Amino acid sequence: MEEFDLKEFLKKAGKRIGAVALSVTAAAAILVNLANPKPQEIVYAEPPAVVTEIQEAEEETPPEEEKKEERRADWKTRLKLWLASLPNAVKLLVVLPLWGIGALLTGLGAALGDLMAPVWGFLVKWLIAFAVLFGIILLVMKVLHPEMSFKEILHKLAHRGRLLWIAGAGATLMLADTVLRLTVDGYEKWRNLGLFCAGLIAASLLAVLIARSFSRRGKTASAAA
Repeated sequence: MEEFDLKEFLKKAGKRIGAVALSVTAAAAILVNLANPKPQEIVYAEPPAVVTEIQEAEEETPPEEEKKEERRADWKTRLKLWLASLPNAVKLLVVLPLWGIGALLTGLGAALGDLMAPVWGFLVKWLIAFAVLFGIILLVMKVLHPEMSFKEILHKLAHRGRLLWIAGAGATLMLADTVLRLTVDGYEKWRNLGLFCAGLIAASLLAVLIARSFSRRGKTASAAA
């Protein structure tokens, strides 16, 4: 039996507790920032005014389903009310620093989202191109090898090298499309037709290359036997 190492256990437990604490702090900071867009709202909050607004909203007595939806959507007001009811010392020493951390995290998230928007757009287009090319190649392979079932063809296409060929072709098509959109006037008019033709040609060439690799492996296996 292995001996129990207390130091190692405490070290691992400390790392886990620290990770959980960081996660909880970040989540709390983001919630505080979302509930209070401006730091002045934390320091100079007036609970009675918020309570009055909530009471006036409840006096309208909407239907039960609308009440439930309002309660779910009104979490910001409830959180703002609770934060406003805290002592000023807690607001200054705890809530305000949390707001600063939340502002930093939300700002970084927004900036990262703006930077990654073109990347995500390209990735979505690439995945669509990959799926279309894969489907065309699958059909062409079935025509070239009618004796093989779709399951067998899929199994052979799932080879890492062949998937990289298809992925590279899809990325090349999307890069060419992006460059042409930026440099060629009037490209949008024939863009769909051009992509269709280019994709069909690329998929057909890839299918022929993959079919040849099938034949080579088959000949090699028969010769070895």
